[in-house]
Amino acid sequence: MSEGSEAKLPLRGGDSSLTLAPARSSLAARGRHDAAALAGQSHPEPPVPFSEIERLADQGNADAQFELGVRFEEIEVLCGDDEAYSKAADWYRKAADQGHANAQFRLGLLLEKGCREVPEDSAGAVRLYLKAAESFRVAAEQGDAGAQFSLGHMYDSGKGVTQDRDEAVRWYLKAAGLYRMAAERGDANAQRDLGSMYEEGHGVPQDYGEAVCWYRKAAEQGDAGAQFNLGHMYNHGKGLTKDLDAAIRWYRKSAEQGYFDAWYEIEGYVACGNALAQAIFGSWYSEGLGLPLDYAEAVRWYRKAAEQGYAEAQSNLGEMYAEGHGVDQDYVQAHMWFNLAAAGGEAKGSQGRSMVAGKMTPQEIAQAQRLARDWRPIRGENE
Repeated sequence: MSEGSEAKLPLRGGDSSLTLAPARSSLAARGRHDAAALAGQSHPEPPVPFSEIERLADQGNADAQFELGVRFEEIEVLCGDDEAYSKAADWYRKAADQGHANAQFRLGLLLEKGCREVPEDSAGAVRLYLKAAESFRVAAEQGDAGAQFSLGHMYDSGKGVTQDRDEAVRWYLKAAGLYRMAAERGDANAQRDLGSMYEEGHGVPQDYGEAVCWYRKAAEQGDAGAQFNLGHMYNHGKGLTKDLDAAIRWYRKSAEQGYFDAWYEIEGYVACGNALAQAIFGSWYSEGLGLPLDYAEAVRWYRKAAEQGYAEAQSNLGEMYAEGHGVDQDYVQAHMWFNLAAAGGEAKGSQGRSMVAGKMTPQEIAQAQRLARDWRPIRGENE
């Protein structure tokens, strides 16, 4: 742990102040390996509330300061908010000043590319890379797998050290060996990271099938990063048959743990008119999960998905009509949507239909059945 940190934070799948995570997202080198997990912790910790991270960061905890930097950088990616980059740089700098290697590296990346709120400073970036490389080297030589990977990454990219592919491979191989031992013990963080190494071919032969295997083991233990990565593999048909629905379902699991990249993926599919993604947005509004509790918005997104013929959304929309959540209570509409859901194979649809039928007159049931017979799906917005 870097000097000045009062505690190790379990930040969304673990954190180590000396390691960079291999990641595919636009936020390269996320810094969320958990080197301590190699000692035997197998299950990812739950996400830390933003308010708690802020509290610890204000108290000088370098890990929390680094995590705030990551969160603000993710906000910029999602929202295009240049001011968020400035806040990210400020928090990275506070952690970097305490010797936090991840923060030094990430601040270097921001300074190297620059933006309106963070002026380009190539010389400053080089100084930070040099500091990060030295910190990683010390930890890597002490057997820290995450630091070994990160040092390999720096040799691979030539940041902070002279570019040397042979030296990069040497450190990648050391990291792969330690990750494999921990992964085979069932450690979710190591399984995720070993999967990344197989996907990218760092320290091991590139093998998408092996990557999927290790991602799945970690994802099934609840690791948000692995869930995102497995979604990516399904999305692009890497190591398995391409399956967009499966990809979105794994993105959902990841997003519901606060993983921004997964949220970004789902938001993109919502914008494209994907029915499953729209139904997920509906459920998040309905439950107040990551979005404000808003039944009217839930109805709006359920309806978009239901009108495309997505049975689960049809059942959910029927429930909203039955309960009068976000719409006026209407058993005829509820029965119609439940009926359509049941016809689409949704078990909750037939259950809901039976429930509301007990509250309806024969004339109302006949009307609902007629509406269901006359209903036709609407194609997705961007199909």
